[in-house]
Amino acid sequence: MTEIKLFTKILLIIEVILWLMFGIFLMFLFDLTMNPEGWTNPYLPKLFGGVNFLSGIFAILMLRKKQWEEIKFIFEFF
Repeated sequence: MTEIKLFTKILLIIEVILWLMFGIFLMFLFDLTMNPEGWTNPYLPKLFGGVNFLSGIFAILMLRKKQWEEIKFIFEFF
């Protein structure tokens, strides 16, 4: 079993910050932070924000694992 490298952990931490930030902006603060002119359906940005938020949660779960074999299939998604 191979341990997760430091570079991969740093990359996952950066991804957690970005996914959660965009997820919160699009789900909860869309009218305040983003430009709503390009979206014709008001639910699409909230759906996209939910997918971003869920990706951030998956990245947090990957950070909790210790071995590379446990996360390599999910890491391909990111």
